[in-house]
Amino acid sequence: MPPGWHGYPPHRRLTLAGSLTLATLAVGGCFLLPKEEQALAPPLVEPPPIVYRTAAVEVDLIEVNVVVRVTFIYPSQTALQFGDRAGRLAEFGVRLGDTVEAGQILARLDTDGLELDVARQRLRLRRAELALERLEAAGADRFQLQIAGVDVQLEQLQLEELLLELEKATLRSPISGEVMYLTRSNPGEQVGARETIAQVADPRDLSLAYRGPRVAQFSIGATVDVRFEQADYIGEVIMTPGSIPRDADERLRDLVLIRVDAPAGAMRAGQSARIILSVDRREDAVVVPADAVHHYLERRFVYVLEDGLRAERTVEVGLTTATKVEVIDGLSPGEEVVLR
Repeated sequence: MPPGWHGYPPHRRLTLAGSLTLATLAVGGCFLLPKEEQALAPPLVEPPPIVYRTAAVEVDLIEVNVVVRVTFIYPSQTALQFGDRAGRLAEFGVRLGDTVEAGQILARLDTDGLELDVARQRLRLRRAELALERLEAAGADRFQLQIAGVDVQLEQLQLEELLLELEKATLRSPISGEVMYLTRSNPGEQVGARETIAQVADPRDLSLAYRGPRVAQFSIGATVDVRFEQADYIGEVIMTPGSIPRDADERLRDLVLIRVDAPAGAMRAGQSARIILSVDRREDAVVVPADAVHHYLERRFVYVLEDGLRAERTVEVGLTTATKVEVIDGLSPGEEVVLR
């Protein structure tokens, strides 16, 4: 017991004893709790080396081509009319797309009984001829024979005039070819004088036509490679918008026409082909892949490897295709450029 312990009243002694016990437990508890372990530093990890996708600067051929689809057409077609004669359309002798021979009937006008007039005039002519023969057989004088001869001539002239009118009502093809156009008028409908009824094209006059944004790159006399139905042909540019005559058909004013060296009948109008026009080429150009060249505004640059590190370098470029770029200045063959 501590000194003076008995001097305290009993309830006071219990309070002090409890306080001493709690203090002893508190002090002892500091030594019973586990100590916190010190955190270890993470291990040092070296970053993986940067691996660039590269390509070597090479000396190679580079060629800029225009590759487009074109269509076979007949650039010149013969427009056919009934001339100054107008009337009701009687019939067509052909259909659109038919092949015709020179002189073949394409269409007729209703002649309103002109065929009957021709038949009557043939009879009148024959009667005049018989009258002349009878006078000759009867030994008529020369005046009677001359008068009868004039009658024959008059009837002959009348017949020729009727036949000419009949021919004007008949539309014939002047050439052998293909019917490329027929009027939309139906038989029984009226057609006007000088109205185009049909158009016929000479199948030997078949050309390739191109209309599009690349027309300015074609020039007269340029040679093109033609690919048609798994076969290759050679074509020559024969007309461009800049070479067309002032009085040419308006439909031809924005066209490039190409004549193809191919057998007759190998192609038909409306079919399509692919052509390749070589615009420019360099035999020994310094070239890099197209995805190695970057640009910002007007500047072109590449990334090259120098001592394993990527370095930016400005370049001057020339011919450019979808896969290759010609470098005029800034690179030397054998250097490594970084690809995107």
